[in-house]
Amino acid sequence: MSQNPFKDFEDLIAVYLQAKGLIIYAEEFDPGSNSNLQINKECKDALDHLIYALHAKVEGDPGLDGGDATSQIDSSIKHINRASFDALDGTVLSLKDRIHQELVPYDSDLITSVLPDYWNIKGKLNNLVKSIAKHRENKGSITNTPEALDRYMADVNSLKENYDKIIENGPNFSDRHKELRKKHVCGIVEKLIIAIIAGLIGIFIGAISASILGDANGETDVPTIQMDLPSDTSP
Repeated sequence: MSQNPFKDFEDLIAVYLQAKGLIIYAEEFDPGSNSNLQINKECKDALDHLIYALHAKVEGDPGLDGGDATSQIDSSIKHINRASFDALDGTVLSLKDRIHQELVPYDSDLITSVLPDYWNIKGKLNNLVKSIAKHRENKGSITNTPEALDRYMADVNSLKENYDKIIENGPNFSDRHKELRKKHVCGIVEKLIIAIIAGLIGIFIGAISASILGDANGETDVPTIQMDLPSDTSP
């Protein structure tokens, strides 16, 4: 049985299938395809090298750009790996934006009352965004890329779980917001009523005190009698 001349394409196929799954995963959170430009570029470059590798295999020469099939396949794999990292980068940024949009109407006290581990989620999100650059250090490598992608994917899955938790608690955020607002309004009305009652009581007590003090000092209204005496006139 003759050896399969395309056996060295197996690694490329495996990497491509993984990348395709990550790209589809990213598109779920980025319907506007804002991060797809770079992904598309990497896939286009990977296709170029794939064609060069096929040409080298079929024609048996160094290839269209001077490289042999193996080097062309390696270059294609690198571009597909870059597309995988770009897909995960886009997923992280999309999830970060979605989480922000879900929580921006509420203050931190309300959020933690519904989601007690909110600060842990926020810290993990911030660390994950910062670690994008670290993950991307492995972007152009072949040897350690699968492990790096697995770690990155695990981080993204953890972030997605937290996002799902926030979505599930969406009605609770709304209900809690209404409850706190109602309490706030009731508190203002209660304070206003207390202030009015206190003012009226103060006025009433002041009036009674003035009346009592007036009686104690013997202050009464004495009528004044004015008499007109006849003037003394000489004859």
